[in-house]
Amino acid sequence: MANNPFFEWLNAKKLSQSIQYRYQRHYKRFEAYPFTQQGINDYFTVPKVNNSTSRAFLKNLLNFLGVEDDFKIPPAPTGKKKQRIIRGISMPQIKAIRHQAYKQNTNTGFMFDFLYYGALRRSEVCKIRINSFNWSEWFEDWQKLPDYPCDPIYPCELKIEMAKNNKDRIVLIPAHIMKHFVEFYMEKTKMHVDHLSDIVSRLNNVNEYVFLIKNGKRLNDQKVWKMIKSLTKKAIGIAIRPHELRHARATEFEKSGQNIRAIQHYLGHSTPAITETYLHTSEKHSLSQIKESMALSKDL
Repeated sequence: MANNPFFEWLNAKKLSQSIQYRYQRHYKRFEAYPFTQQGINDYFTVPKVNNSTSRAFLKNLLNFLGVEDDFKIPPAPTGKKKQRIIRGISMPQIKAIRHQAYKQNTNTGFMFDFLYYGALRRSEVCKIRINSFNWSEWFEDWQKLPDYPCDPIYPCELKIEMAKNNKDRIVLIPAHIMKHFVEFYMEKTKMHVDHLSDIVSRLNNVNEYVFLIKNGKRLNDQKVWKMIKSLTKKAIGIAIRPHELRHARATEFEKSGQNIRAIQHYLGHSTPAITETYLHTSEKHSLSQIKESMALSKDL
């Protein structure tokens, strides 16, 4: 689809690569139909074609051509959409998956860590650049430790730009992972510097993507989906979807005592109601928390 004006137009709108990929698939299919109202109607009668993505694709195409008032897009099919089951993932399972990721290779290990600890969507992990991290503040906090140069203890901020709904947000990656990542990156790029300030300056000025595939292109969300499914199948015998890791992280936050508003902001949700669907704390754990609270309270 190179040099196609429609896709250049979509790219200018800053749609995600995954959405553009889906639109390309619909574009190829739609080319087989005449560009008439009947052709549009026939296209949407194909099984599994009439969905939100295909309607959004056609709406954009009509808008690009300036003929959005000349055609009618068929309505969405009625009936409640079947929801995918979100499986609970235990901490021993998370550790097993992480172990398998690093066993596979270091890059895959970092991808899993950033995806899980950042509670990222699969498309978001593809957008991470070297200078997406708040290196200046992280190294400054590290230097302030009384026993420096001991290991760092503070997590590093990772800025996710143009996430869902074109919003930026900040997530946190644990200190030990970031220390490992810096050491790995310096060795990989043969970075030799004499002063800490030089490391910070170099990292802040590297705009390249962290995760690339063999041909040097940026990792895409479809590849992330396949990698995580394969990885989890090997590690725990269950093919877990990347989004289920996001649910698992949200549940861990709740178990650690974080309030729902904090979890909402971390995950980048527009309302607490959405966040509630991500929390899968068991009845036993909830009862245990209430029991502890009652034991410590002085209510009459």
